[in-house]
Amino acid sequence: MKVSFTGQIAGASTLAQELNATLADPAYNSLRFGVAFARWSGLNLLHHELEKFVSRRDTSVQAVVGVDLGGTTAEALTYLMELPSTTTKILRSGDPRIVFHPKIYVFEGRSGWKTIVGSGNLTAGGLHTNLEASFMVTGTARERNEAGDYLRRLFDAKPPLNPRHVRLLDQDYLDELAPSLDSYRTPPPDARRRGSKRPLQGSLALSSPLPPIGRPPTVPGTSAARRARRKSGPISAPSAKQTLYLELWDETGGGTQVQLPKDVFTGYFGATETTVTWVELDGPGVRTRVRLQAFPNSTYRIPLAFVRGVRRKAVLRFQRLGPDRYRVDVRHVAQPDYRAWLARCTEQRTSASKRYGVH
Repeated sequence: MKVSFTGQIAGASTLAQELNATLADPAYNSLRFGVAFARWSGLNLLHHELEKFVSRRDTSVQAVVGVDLGGTTAEALTYLMELPSTTTKILRSGDPRIVFHPKIYVFEGRSGWKTIVGSGNLTAGGLHTNLEASFMVTGTARERNEAGDYLRRLFDAKPPLNPRHVRLLDQDYLDELAPSLDSYRTPPPDARRRGSKRPLQGSLALSSPLPPIGRPPTVPGTSAARRARRKSGPISAPSAKQTLYLELWDETGGGTQVQLPKDVFTGYFGATETTVTWVELDGPGVRTRVRLQAFPNSTYRIPLAFVRGVRRKAVLRFQRLGPDRYRVDVRHVAQPDYRAWLARCTEQRTSASKRYGVH
């Protein structure tokens, strides 16, 4: 068994470099990790090597992620949930005095293993910009890896944990968690608690820059998806106009999935078919976060729980409050504002498509 140490200082000797090098090492075919925070800013530093890793034969990733401290983002969990050969679980103790707080990365292969334990969360700060410290321990297949045993115990919810504490991340659970999760645009918790507002003379500078973050890509699970990613252009900039009026039809039988014209999906919301887009909505009696989705049949949808059972015909009004944040209201045909809102729907792609207007 061998032990080594690395100290990350402001973009030098980074944990991201160590993780990427280990992901690229063909000696390892399994990655398990447990982190208090998982953010797209951190996964953005690893995702190229992660996607190569899971594309190799007989590889797997198991993740245990915390959500209670407010540092995990919906975009990061979406990416992990959709990453091939990956299973992600969320650990919540249910007691505010008990916080899930480790930062452990365990790689295993037929002939040996490598464990990285330290202070670095799966964030841009933890993997690149902060001052962090990590120990790397390597061992042979005959030597016990206690960190790997610990992660298996968490992942399998062994006592005193039980399945109520450790839940599989699927779309239903992600939708449940999303309103309480951070956005990739939200500053991380350590950025909110700066000790002084006065800049320090001779402040420490990053020795290597962070790559642009942007919205996370959809995970290329097939060769067709990879080709679509390569052909896609830059992420769209949302329209500078602030208000969208959109007809609400019976396209989902009175349900919650609302179909969007492509021009609205890309032009107003700034989404693309190859990026993950979550938006925060202040709706009638509810504040939530939902994901805009593009489907292979060239349809584009947004889930709006509050429209279930709303009388149709109706018109939705979205008002931009900030980046990826909107106020949304609805008026059905029997309400006084309906005709005025409908009159604002001045655009129509074809004679058979719903009307909309951006003002």
